[in-house]
Amino acid sequence: MDACVKYGLKPGFYYSTVCNGYYDVNDSVPQDTHGEAYRAYVKCVEAQVKELWSSYGPLVEIWFDGGVIPPEEGGPDLLPLLHKYQPDAICFQGPKAWPHNVRWVGNEDGLAPENCWATTNAGDARFDGTIPEEKAGVGDPDGRYYWPAETDMPNRTHAAFGGGWSWQPNEEHLRYTPDQLLDCYIRSVGRNSNLLLGMAISRDGDFQDEEQFLAFGKLIRETFSDPIRQIDHPVLADSRCEIRFDAPQWVRYLVLREDIGEGQRIRAFRILADGKPVYESACVGHKRIVPFESLTAAELVVEITKAEGRPALRDLAVY
Repeated sequence: MDACVKYGLKPGFYYSTVCNGYYDVNDSVPQDTHGEAYRAYVKCVEAQVKELWSSYGPLVEIWFDGGVIPPEEGGPDLLPLLHKYQPDAICFQGPKAWPHNVRWVGNEDGLAPENCWATTNAGDARFDGTIPEEKAGVGDPDGRYYWPAETDMPNRTHAAFGGGWSWQPNEEHLRYTPDQLLDCYIRSVGRNSNLLLGMAISRDGDFQDEEQFLAFGKLIRETFSDPIRQIDHPVLADSRCEIRFDAPQWVRYLVLREDIGEGQRIRAFRILADGKPVYESACVGHKRIVPFESLTAAELVVEITKAEGRPALRDLAVY
């Protein structure tokens, strides 16, 4: 925590309420949540999170791997502790009534659905990837719960130790390349999600893949720091906005950001290049990165084809 303060990092804590080797608790095995052993575990959970949340200052995120079992089903009563000690923390798969929840996207591949809505009607932030909950990653544009998806992946491939989350020597060749990570960035951050990228920490506590992250950051800056053209708060005339160039330009990415102060109002859009449709989709949200392989155009038009209420864009950029 001292190092986070020193280097300006916003800290978060991981805590699993559904797995504990000492108490023989595992969410993949049926548990007697009202039995004596499990009740002892619940007391331990409540004591530990109280210590974690009250001793180290404000946290930006609390990560509940596997979600939480609600008190009415025998789980720990975490909501009062969150309100008391960490009222501003974002919770990954936190208690249903918590106002700052985010949900799991449904895989560990750095892949959000093409249309990934920030709201959901799943009724539960807990999601284990099973078929009945497979739509949790997509969300619901008319959902009652504002639980944006968080897209997580390790920095080493799933063929590496621990599925890529854990370190062992001589697996450097299993690191994702910066280009592969950029593709995941486009398919997560560029699809109204965020990207949580794991770090395989070695046995001596060191992060030996630092160069991979530095190269990834450099590639993001090189790709998205210098737009060909950017329009802030573009005025939509007949639900359209245009970008014209003096001469045809090669376009690799078009980036849209919706003004989400009043929620996600854009429900469908398309992109035209020199009058011809070249892309069509639904969700914009916080950020939508649209990649093109071989597009050259003198004029680009973004057309909102469906909206709930009056749509608005925060900005539009071409790279």
